[in-house]
Amino acid sequence: MTIKPFLKSAAAWWVLGLLLATGITAQIYFLKKDRVLNDGSTVKSYNNYRIFKTSYNHLAENKDIYVLHPQDHGDLFKYSPAYALLMAPFAAASDFWGLLVFNALNILVWLLAVRKLPGVGIVKNYWVLAFCLLELIGNMQNSQCNTLIAGLILWCYIFLEERQWLPAVLMVLLATLIKPFGLLGFCFFIFYPNKIKAIAAALVLGVFFVALPLLVVDYQQLVFLYKSWFRLLSEDHAASIGISVSGWLQTWFGIEAKTPVIVLGLVLLLLPLVKTGLYGNIRFRLYFLASILLWMVLFNHKAESPTFIIAVTGVAVWYFSKPVPTQPDKLLLALAFVFTVLSATDLFPAPIRKAYVIPYVLKVVPCILVWVKLLWDALLLKPASTAATV
Repeated sequence: MTIKPFLKSAAAWWVLGLLLATGITAQIYFLKKDRVLNDGSTVKSYNNYRIFKTSYNHLAENKDIYVLHPQDHGDLFKYSPAYALLMAPFAAASDFWGLLVFNALNILVWLLAVRKLPGVGIVKNYWVLAFCLLELIGNMQNSQCNTLIAGLILWCYIFLEERQWLPAVLMVLLATLIKPFGLLGFCFFIFYPNKIKAIAAALVLGVFFVALPLLVVDYQQLVFLYKSWFRLLSEDHAASIGISVSGWLQTWFGIEAKTPVIVLGLVLLLLPLVKTGLYGNIRFRLYFLASILLWMVLFNHKAESPTFIIAVTGVAVWYFSKPVPTQPDKLLLALAFVFTVLSATDLFPAPIRKAYVIPYVLKVVPCILVWVKLLWDALLLKPASTAATV
């Protein structure tokens, strides 16, 4: 097999994913030092994975999974009880092998979705990968699951394009088990047939996942856990602004209005849907996919640097789905690469990062600009701009 056919095959993406997972896992397990917390205690370099892994043990032991468990990890578990249950296979594995499988799952779900993304093309799919690669590596070095969320949202879109509405519903629900913003994936269903069936399936599967932890806890404990989770999320919302639109407004202009900002963000997100005549236009659908991926970070009060693999995927989908990007598009892509992607790496000058990027949340600013431009592009798109698919 020559190199070009191999690069077009799924095997190339599988090999790349497994190599990335192996290299990243080895680096954070063997080479990264344990992290020292403010109280002087230490946690593993893969602390986030430890939070995920041990959540199952705490669930099965009838403990409150939404409080600190310093004997196992630092920080809090902030995901659904069902997500904790799904960590059972990892809880049974050693840290190294579990971390390797966890990283491979995250990376491969994302990579294989990017390879299969309709309406972009195999060459541009590789450009999407290249643009996002550093952000993907940074996320996985923090043993986070944001890459998995981005991949699940992409797979939802792919399945809907293939008219496989049931797997699409499953993708959205799995993303929601990790972060509630995953529910935005249901917005895609407006473009496709079988909406009633999808709603019915979502309700049935949603109840199934909500009740799934009953396999290891009783009803009263499960109710207690959901109450504890909602309390944690509400307190978290009140206390955080993150690297987000709210963080940018507060840092630059002293504006503190998280809830109004989120409401306005939702209105703007849904505004292009008034153009019902473009629902059959694949570029319009790709713009909406990119908009949702960006929104999930821009309006997330807990957005941090590793979260941006979701937003950067949105930037890449927006740009590389364009037949002919304009000069402003190219400028925005360059700004996103420098200040969103590179700024968190050692390739970026540390003094500038410490003096400007972090204090002024510059990582989010190019993504805000891209999102505004994206909305503008969607609203100005004409039915004849590109071939439509139904």
